[in-house]
Parts: sequence; C-alpha cells; structure tokens
Amino acid sequence: MDAVITGIVSLVSAYMTYRGVVATAEAQHAPHPTPPAEAATGERALAVVQRAAATGTEDQRQDLMGFERNPSRNQDQLRRAVRELIEANPALLTELRSILATAPTTTNITGSVSITGGSVTGVVTGVNTGTIINTNQ
Repeated sequence: MDAVITGIVSLVSAYMTYRGVVATAEAQHAPHPTPPAEAATGERALAVVQRAAATGTEDQRQDLMGFERNPSRNQDQLRRAVRELIEANPALLTELRSILATAPTTTNITGSVSITGGSVTGVVTGVNTGTIINTNQ
C-alpha cells in the first residue's frame, strides 16, 4: 500500500506543479508549457482521490484542500488522507493501483549508490512499486 500511496502522491504532485506553471504562464500572457508525461495520469489520480474524499471525513477533505492549495508544502497531508481513504474503502487501493500502472515510466535511468557503514546515500528518481533485495551480504 505504501508504494501505491507514494506513487499517487508523486503523480498528483507533478500534475499540481504543472497546473501552477500553467497559471503563471496565463498570468504573464505566455503560451502554456508542454505538460509532463505524468500530468494526465496525475489528473486522473487526483479526480479519484477527490471523489473518495467527498464521501470521507471533514479532516480528509481539509487535508486534500490543503494539498491543492500548496502541494509542495502539504504532501504529507495528501499522503495521510489517501491512506485513511484506502483504509476506509479497500477497493480504492485497487483503483489507484490500476491508475499507477498506466503512468508513464522513464527508461534508461542510471545512477550510483554508495554504501558506507550500513547507510545508503544517492539520488533517487521515480517510484519503486516492487521489492528491493540487497544481494551484497
């Protein structure tokens, strides 16, 4: 469930960021920028979360509104609301998982990870929806 929530929050955040860029462009009478690949999927995910929140608690609706008002600051609120909505309606997890499965993926991601004293540091991009296994025993 955590991986789905993280993926959905990432998609919705990307969509909300794009909406902010579009609003800025409109205010400056500039052309709209090209939407990122995940914007359409993020928009769909947001609609599903909004629909679920409409039948949820007032706190869940407030968390969602707080996120919509300031996505970069209130991602934890969205994460909490989505978790609570899924716990109240397990079918929502299946719906969000199917949306996440249609999200565009980036290929050819490369990077490096340094392991020192049992901690891992490095730049991480994307969402892991599977299992990470350490084969270096």
